[in-house]
Amino acid sequence: MNQINNGGPAFPVNYSNEMDAPTVYPTEGMTLRDYFAAKAMPLAMERLRLNYTRDMGDEWSWKDTDWEFIADRAYDMADAMLHAREANE
Repeated sequence: MNQINNGGPAFPVNYSNEMDAPTVYPTEGMTLRDYFAAKAMPLAMERLRLNYTRDMGDEWSWKDTDWEFIADRAYDMADAMLHAREANE
């Protein structure tokens, strides 16, 4: 099975009842993959807008946009960032 690397938690929470033994709860909050995708979304949107306006001129508007396509591109970029991150570890 091909499992997607989600990068773990984007903002892990350290919590402990003992001063010298902090515990990380990795299921808290959004994943690093989600965070990267959210950061990549504006770039994906701008790229699509530039491509459409170049091809369609003034006839294009955001209502014509395939939002799923934009989300997929943002996650593609997030996956690439996670892959690059693994390669540099």
